[in-house]
Amino acid sequence: MYSLGALMAIPFVPTVSQYLGRRWTIVAASLFMSFGAGLQAGSTTVSMFLASRWVLGFGIPFAIVNASALIGELAFARERAIMTSLFNASWFVGAIVAAGVTYGTFQMTTTWGWRIPSLLQFVPSFCQICFMPFCPESPRWLISKDRGEEAYAILQKYHSEGEDGDEFVRLEYAQIQSTIAQERENATTFVWADVVRDPPMRRRFLLAAIIGFFTQWSGNGLLSFYMKKILNLVGISDNRTIQKIILSNTCWGFM
Repeated sequence: MYSLGALMAIPFVPTVSQYLGRRWTIVAASLFMSFGAGLQAGSTTVSMFLASRWVLGFGIPFAIVNASALIGELAFARERAIMTSLFNASWFVGAIVAAGVTYGTFQMTTTWGWRIPSLLQFVPSFCQICFMPFCPESPRWLISKDRGEEAYAILQKYHSEGEDGDEFVRLEYAQIQSTIAQERENATTFVWADVVRDPPMRRRFLLAAIIGFFTQWSGNGLLSFYMKKILNLVGISDNRTIQKIILSNTCWGFM
C-alpha cells in the first residue's frame, strides 16, 4: 500500500510543486504524512492500518522530490554534488534509528510494540514543519514566478563568496533565467506523442520509465519487508537474533 500510494502521487507532484513552491510543498506533504503516522499508530483494524500506509506513501514523493530539488538549487555549485549525494545516503540514518527502535520495542507484549515505531514516523515530518519556514525558497522557482528580486537576494546571500562573488551571482542568475526561458519555449511545442514517435525516443522513454521500477525490484524491498521470513527459512527463528541482524545489516548498508 505504501508503494501504491507513492505511485498514485507521482502525476500530481510537478503541478503541486510548481504551484506551492519547494518549501510549502514539503510542509504540506509533512502535514499529510503526520496524519498518516497518527492513523497508523491508532489503527484498530487491518483496513485502517493499510489505509495509513497508503497515506504515508502518497505524501512521501512530494517531500522527496522537492527536498532534493531544494538542496540542489540552494547549494553552492562547488558543494552541490556532495550535498545531493548526502541526501540519498542520509536515508540510512533514519533506517538505523527505525531498526534500533524496533529492536527496543519488539519484546513488548502490548500493541505498543508496533504503535511506538508507527508514531515515531511523525518526528521527521514535525521537524520539517517547524524548520522549513526558516529555509530560503528555491531561487529557480522564484524566478519562474517572476520574483527575480527575491531570488537574486537569496543567491547573493548564499552564493556570493570572495572578490568575484557578485559577478558569479549575476552569471548564475542569468543562467537560471536563460534555462527557464528555454524550458518554457520547449514546453509550448512538446506533445506526449513525441515520446513514441521514433525508435530512439521510445528507447529513451523506456529507459527512464524502468529506472524506478528496477531500483525498487533490485532486492532492497525483499530484504526490507521480508527479512524475518528469509531468516526463518535458513533456520534463524529467535526474534532477538533477527532484530540484531536487521539492525546490523542496516548499519552495514550505511557504511
